[in-house]
Amino acid sequence: MKKVLITLGILVLVGVLVLTGGFFYYSSEVAGSGAVGESREFVVEQGTSPNTIAAKLKEEGFIGSDLCFKIYLKQTGVGPKFQYGTFSLQEGMSYAAIAEELQKVNKNVETVRVTFPEGSTVLQFAAIMEKAGLCTKEEFLQEANHGDFSNLAIWNELQPSENCFMRAEGYLFPDTYDFFPDDTVHNMVGKLFAEFDKKWTPERQAKAKELGLSVKDVVNLASFIQEEAGDPVNMPGVSGVFHNRLAQGSPYPKLESDVSWYYIQDFIRPYYENLGQKVPAGMEEAYYTYDCVGLPAGPLSSPGEAAIDAALNPEKNDYYFFLTDFNGKYYYAKTFEEHLANVATMKQINGQVKASIGAKG
Repeated sequence: MKKVLITLGILVLVGVLVLTGGFFYYSSEVAGSGAVGESREFVVEQGTSPNTIAAKLKEEGFIGSDLCFKIYLKQTGVGPKFQYGTFSLQEGMSYAAIAEELQKVNKNVETVRVTFPEGSTVLQFAAIMEKAGLCTKEEFLQEANHGDFSNLAIWNELQPSENCFMRAEGYLFPDTYDFFPDDTVHNMVGKLFAEFDKKWTPERQAKAKELGLSVKDVVNLASFIQEEAGDPVNMPGVSGVFHNRLAQGSPYPKLESDVSWYYIQDFIRPYYENLGQKVPAGMEEAYYTYDCVGLPAGPLSSPGEAAIDAALNPEKNDYYFFLTDFNGKYYYAKTFEEHLANVATMKQINGQVKASIGAKG
């Protein structure tokens, strides 16, 4: 009997400790951390339920527990008063402060919608932002290349390589965004990095590891696929060629892609000329894929999801060369001799296309 009482006593004590710990955790969650982070947008679509909002708050890092927030909503009854729209929240806010913000009536706060096409460079991102009146090109480039975004999981993997032109190149995800005109440049740039961070899923990370590639390798390769293929249908085949060239023991260990020359000529050189400076020694060679072995010092643009997935899932082939004609047909070759034959065919086809266009004109 004594042993039974002791056992019961221990169980009761454990229960009290669990309940006490749970109460303190809930209380700390409701109170917030006290040290709030930077403001970020939180979007609530029309018709979203309070429970779904709780889950989204947890997913986006504004709260630590969606269960605790749901309990808070039941206790206070504020859930049905939540509005839809775009709100400004901070990590570490108290539940009361979050609830107060989410009850503000949507006044259709002015935003500026901006679209960044797939394959845009950092310099093109900056020009688009300046044209939209959101910031200057200089402000954007300074923040994109030198800002601190270590709050993102992917950030520590993006340390620039030697002779890298733009640290941010490749990692500002190309898409359509809505920005607040009075927001900070840091928050606007952070939104672009955060979207890339979200796209780099555990599944893509696992596939990269399986291939022995880092995220930097994948984005670098994907930028070439984006520029060389463009059409998602042809991306896996182009990716297969590049993977063959990068493979150990490859007879053609250089990518030999003309787009690297265009990048040097159209972006690297003009950037330094506008600053009244010379291109740093070794940078052009580090990007020109007829000089450097393997991948260059950095990506050439921001690839879309199709190009990233093609880099991770190359078509299995034994080709080392490819080219396209004016009709968009791709010609693949295993050897340089076969490639030269394809070049002759391509020139013939292109000549016929030009003649046809001339006749119609």
